[in-house]
Amino acid sequence: MDVFIANETALEYWRQKRRLRKNYTYRPCKRILPCESPRSFDLRHEETWGLTLPLDIMVGSPSSRRPSKAICSHVCSKPLVGGSFINAGNDLYVSSPEFCFLQMACEYPIAKLIALGIEICGSYSLPSNTYSCEENGVSAQALYDLPKLTNKKKLKAFTSRMEGWAGKKQALKALNYIAEESASPMETILFILLTLPYRFGGYGLPMPEFNGCIYPKKGVSQFEGRSFYRGDLLWREAGVVVEYNSDMKHSDQYSMTKDAIRRNDMALCGFFEVTVTSRQINNTELFDKVAKQIAKRIGKELRYKEPGFSKARRELRSVLFQKFTKNFY
Repeated sequence: MDVFIANETALEYWRQKRRLRKNYTYRPCKRILPCESPRSFDLRHEETWGLTLPLDIMVGSPSSRRPSKAICSHVCSKPLVGGSFINAGNDLYVSSPEFCFLQMACEYPIAKLIALGIEICGSYSLPSNTYSCEENGVSAQALYDLPKLTNKKKLKAFTSRMEGWAGKKQALKALNYIAEESASPMETILFILLTLPYRFGGYGLPMPEFNGCIYPKKGVSQFEGRSFYRGDLLWREAGVVVEYNSDMKHSDQYSMTKDAIRRNDMALCGFFEVTVTSRQINNTELFDKVAKQIAKRIGKELRYKEPGFSKARRELRSVLFQKFTKNFY
């Protein structure tokens, strides 16, 4: 029987697919939603596709729901547009990354939805619910250097076509604060903390580039033989680069020397580099100083009002600093 997975289960599928580093080119789905849910006894262990039970399943009408501990049925009574589902084979159909983003707009607070959008438009993946792996004997919390699942243009185009969907307004709002090419969860957190408006708990800074390229000036800097540097967050016109370094990284003499050379090269090219550590990000007072330093460098005057801003900032951090972020730095 055809099964159409959606919501959290679809998100788990895409994260699992990325973490397995398999090719995720896919065929569009030409089937319509089933008229009934699969019964729990129809979902044998080998037919759950390695996904966590209960599975989020989409069906075509309220009468299609079936009571089961193995599935959670979601009714779709609105017309679907092309690109809503993909054909994953073996009678499995999965919400596309774009449709999955729209579905999660009904469940996630806006900051978490923004983080999800940046993730699927970036080159890293958070863990799926069931898949775990080890790298050099250490349990991996995120994987890096992955192809993007989608991009901002596709997310906006798909969402705009989904008339009548409850999450559409929230999804379109979140897309205003999403940028592509983030390479790590901590880059995403930095970006969100610095750029969201005051009412959401951010510092309202202009959106920087993720991992923008900085090229050497001829006759000024040789970049130690490199053709370019990348800046984690780059305000190109203002000449400001923010670089995230965990407290454990770059502690040996060789790395410290390389970092010093990089900073000198950046300065020669007209860029001021701000280094931010996990300790600064975790400490609200320290991060406030960092944000003010960056704001001053890019010519942005901070005008947030208290106590509203501090309350919104606490709420934002409570959303961003959840279990999946604890081992990223």
